[in-house]
Amino acid sequence: GSAGIQYWVGSPARQALIQIRDSSGNMVREISGPAEIGLQAVDWDLSRGEDQPAPAGGRGRVARVGPGTYSVVVTVGNASAEGSFVVR
Repeated sequence: GSAGIQYWVGSPARQALIQIRDSSGNMVREISGPAEIGLQAVDWDLSRGEDQPAPAGGRGRVARVGPGTYSVVVTVGNASAEGSFVVR
């Protein structure tokens, strides 16, 4: 699964910073996104961003978040907006 995060950019910037936190306020993931004027979107793959090393000859595992409420803060330049969503 994944979560789509949409945001509006009114003034262009180098990038958007999307910060996702769990219900305790712990940082779960940071994602860089597009910051051109207009409606923008990024997909979060529900990973914690803590990829585990692959065993010899294998593939690494990705740590996924559990069910719960998560907050998201999108910052573009000096402007930011906050929202929340539920992962089931």
